[in-house]
Amino acid sequence: MSGWIIGLLVFAIFYVGLCYFLWANQRALLFRPWKFLIDPRLCAVSGVELVDVQPSPEEKLYVWHLPPQAPDAPVILYLDGNRGNISIWNRRWRRIAAAGAGFIAVSYRGYGGSTQQPSENGIHEDARHAWNWAVSQYPAEQVAIHGFSLGTGFAAKLASDVAARALILEAPYTSAADRGQEMMPIIPVKFLLKDKLETKKWIRKLKSPLLITHGDRDMIVPLRHGKKLYKKARKPKKFVKFPGCNHLTQTANGLYPVIWNFLDYTPSGEFAKKAYQAEQHVSGSFLDKDEKTVNGKAEIVAQPHDKLTRYSGGGEKGAYRSLSETD
Repeated sequence: MSGWIIGLLVFAIFYVGLCYFLWANQRALLFRPWKFLIDPRLCAVSGVELVDVQPSPEEKLYVWHLPPQAPDAPVILYLDGNRGNISIWNRRWRRIAAAGAGFIAVSYRGYGGSTQQPSENGIHEDARHAWNWAVSQYPAEQVAIHGFSLGTGFAAKLASDVAARALILEAPYTSAADRGQEMMPIIPVKFLLKDKLETKKWIRKLKSPLLITHGDRDMIVPLRHGKKLYKKARKPKKFVKFPGCNHLTQTANGLYPVIWNFLDYTPSGEFAKKAYQAEQHVSGSFLDKDEKTVNGKAEIVAQPHDKLTRYSGGGEKGAYRSLSETD
């Protein structure tokens, strides 16, 4: 047998073995949970409660719940990414609470003390259970669905089934299969993948206004995914690009003022001041050239040339200005 035939045979065995490994371990690679339960009293925000929203008494599905403190403030139903658990997002919870808004953050099955193993169909069920509990506590028009990273697919599916105040997709992907194929072009990912998470299919069927935000330096889910989804979606919709931001830094660079503006919510009184101060409480590593000084006060923007939400300073009512976005 000639050398090139032996080489081809070795490559074929290796290739088939790699495909089998990826197929057999795909959920361990896609879902990377921290399984232990975190007491929300350790959160940077006081008043957060741990609630089991799983209707089955044999299982557990935990959420962190913070009731809104300001009149007419929105409640954010938050669906997280694939790694860790909701306890890592103190900077999110701090900003939401400071603005007087509330949140319901879901620990998917297998994450943060919730039982069962994660899968696409299973987490779709978790999202629906969380929504059902949310609307048992608040009017549906008060609840905005917010998905981040992996959670954007679950958020889009939920928002195609229910009418919420809005759908917010932070760093979304067209589908898990599309992104996996980009990352591993020589592997038949679309054929092997069990959990395809086809956001591009659900985005056409939304029952709520859509806000997509994306960093132009996102290497985990590139900006083009967000743009493709925006083009497929029906109006009303808006797209906000965060120049200089990667997959994890939108929160630190003005994401929540953008969200409040989109939701037509303006923190006022003490919450205007607290919301302003929360945006200044950012690690310098996230700011770099994105911190400016306006009348002696810090101003968090995505970039000086992008007219994203800005603060005029002091936390006065009306400090949230309009956005320059794609309608």
